[in-house]
Amino acid sequence: MWDNTVITNAGVELIKNTMSGETIVITAVKSGTGKVSVDVLAKQTEVVDEKQNGTIQSIKNKGNAISVSVLFENSGLAKGYTMNQIGIYAKTSDQTEILFAISQDNAGKEIPSESSMPYYSLVSNFNFSFSNDLSITSAVEPLGYVTLEAFEEHKNDISNPHKVTKKQVGLDNVPNVATNDQAVTFNDVTELSTISSGEKMSPVFAKIKLAISNLITHLNNKENPHGVTKKQIGLENVENKSSESIRSDLTVENIETALNYKPVSPTDFENYKSLLNGSLEGVGKIQMTSGKYKRMFFAQELVKTDSSGKATTNNIKDKIEAIGGKWGNYAEISVFGYANEEGVMISASPDTLKSSDTYGRVRIKAYNADGSAHYDSGTYTNTLVTLLIFTDEA
Repeated sequence: MWDNTVITNAGVELIKNTMSGETIVITAVKSGTGKVSVDVLAKQTEVVDEKQNGTIQSIKNKGNAISVSVLFENSGLAKGYTMNQIGIYAKTSDQTEILFAISQDNAGKEIPSESSMPYYSLVSNFNFSFSNDLSITSAVEPLGYVTLEAFEEHKNDISNPHKVTKKQVGLDNVPNVATNDQAVTFNDVTELSTISSGEKMSPVFAKIKLAISNLITHLNNKENPHGVTKKQIGLENVENKSSESIRSDLTVENIETALNYKPVSPTDFENYKSLLNGSLEGVGKIQMTSGKYKRMFFAQELVKTDSSGKATTNNIKDKIEAIGGKWGNYAEISVFGYANEEGVMISASPDTLKSSDTYGRVRIKAYNADGSAHYDSGTYTNTLVTLLIFTDEA
């Protein structure tokens, strides 16, 4: 892909002069190593620092559109160079040759020397559109290169155009028999053994048959043939209990002891949901096993993380205190949270330091799945986080 392609001012004049029906003849294609400012590209009359002559591979006239395919190769090129320009030269029957069109690339195309990369070639296609039908042909000989059309036709010919024989590809001893029609005979073996390089097919197939037979027998053995233990599969601490026995252990007292708090009942939870305020999505109260009550708040916020994955919420303290919570010291507040975006994880902590400029907010740090910081780099990019906050009662 070339960054800038234009028909030169001289090329435009040539087109104007051929509206009467004359044919534009492509006379040459050349490369150059120099560059000019884009705003003067159409004024060029030659490529800058001419380096090579190329070959016209094809010209296709399609109504108001012309497609020109050009080829450069490095045969005889002693030293590589950077191709920055390609110029297409043309004329009509009674005019002198002019630079018809020119392409320039900002980075340039590296053309290697023949010794460093033999048989290198670069093909570029240029498409031009005109307001009227024009006829363009080529006066550039292909210099011994096959045209793209001929190459594609030859490439797609699957009828053995080179008349290759099976002897030429090392298969002169192979009979012309379908794979499924080939018959292999062998004598069964009773002991497993490895296959050695150079063995004939008959004993190899006998060994394979015995190995497959033993494998099938092993796969059908459902009696733990490898003697796997529960420790080997990571279940050494699991008791061999029935589901009925496990259910009998699921008492309210046992659950509250394991959780270290008394869960809020569904009825109380529905009652507390009516206390929604601001961005807080829910509020409830739970009783710890110590008998002490904790306030529980749900919040959702959009935060914008920096390049370290850090962000802070809006002021949550005032909203929590307005509905019965207490924004006390660090030990009195617990915050848990997650990011709603798949593959993003967060850690969250309350800012309880009154002298801090983020006092009363929750500090967030977001991570991607690979452990890197999650960065909201776009102008409108944010991360939605859901927080569960436990505080003492006010």
